[in-house]
Amino acid sequence: MKIRAQRTSELWTLGDLRRKIMKWLWPKMWAREHGGWWRVIVTIFMLIGGLLIGNILILAVASAGLNDWGKHQPLYIQQIVRPFAVIVVSCLALSSFGIGVRFVHRKSIACVFTDGRPFRFLLAFQSAALWLVLWFVSIYLLPDRWERLSQRAHELPLVGLTALAVAMLCATSVQGTLEEVIFRGYLQPRIGAWVKRAWIAVAVVAVIFAAAHPDSWTGPGIVYILGFGIAFGIGGVRAGSLAPLCGMHAAENAMEWLWFPHDSNATMTWPMAAVTVAALFIWLVWLFWIIRPSPNNALEPTATAPSVFG
Repeated sequence: MKIRAQRTSELWTLGDLRRKIMKWLWPKMWAREHGGWWRVIVTIFMLIGGLLIGNILILAVASAGLNDWGKHQPLYIQQIVRPFAVIVVSCLALSSFGIGVRFVHRKSIACVFTDGRPFRFLLAFQSAALWLVLWFVSIYLLPDRWERLSQRAHELPLVGLTALAVAMLCATSVQGTLEEVIFRGYLQPRIGAWVKRAWIAVAVVAVIFAAAHPDSWTGPGIVYILGFGIAFGIGGVRAGSLAPLCGMHAAENAMEWLWFPHDSNATMTWPMAAVTVAALFIWLVWLFWIIRPSPNNALEPTATAPSVFG
């Protein structure tokens, strides 16, 4: 009887630990903030200001003759112009948004990257690598897309393909990080702190994320973009960090821009959407497995601002 009671006590302890670990942690950082939602509006306007400045700079460079210069260059050089523009615009937007978080909300910028747990760069690389494998498998399952990918590979020399791939990955790393910081690092925890329900915050932000991609407003496109929004939302809650989200987001965008530069989410078909949702499910299962908690982990939210590189 004593052994059985001891085992029951251990089970309850593990159950309590599991509930603690799955607890919604991020909103607690924002729940301490007082002063209303006007801070959100100001910060979003600062973000929009950074986007506008970046686009103005790109238009100024284009009007100075960059487009004419690109017409006389090889195909891969012409297409490297796009990653350059994305990096400039995304960096300015991310900088202005960070200023808003730091001086309008008066919080550490780290709070939009993590709930207090370390920002694991290795996890970001692992997430990106897994998604690359899943992406190529999903493309192989769609004969039309695979054929187009093969044609694209023959259009570019190996040197050009490598240079373009590096440029695309750099651009999408910044652009993907910007989107994840805004939607999963900023809006989702704030909404979670307000409604006190993680699943409501994930659902609401997934809808906002889909609304911010108007080229996805078709039947398959909505399923596709909502699938990403929900997977990112759940992954962010589970990981307590944007690291795996940023890695996967960058890999997805880089592959689409590299191999299908003229496509948009409006061209999404039902088979493509179904295969993508299946791949997202596999990615989520992997994420739940790789960050499974250890009984010795103490994951209570810290009272001080977290360190991104902790």
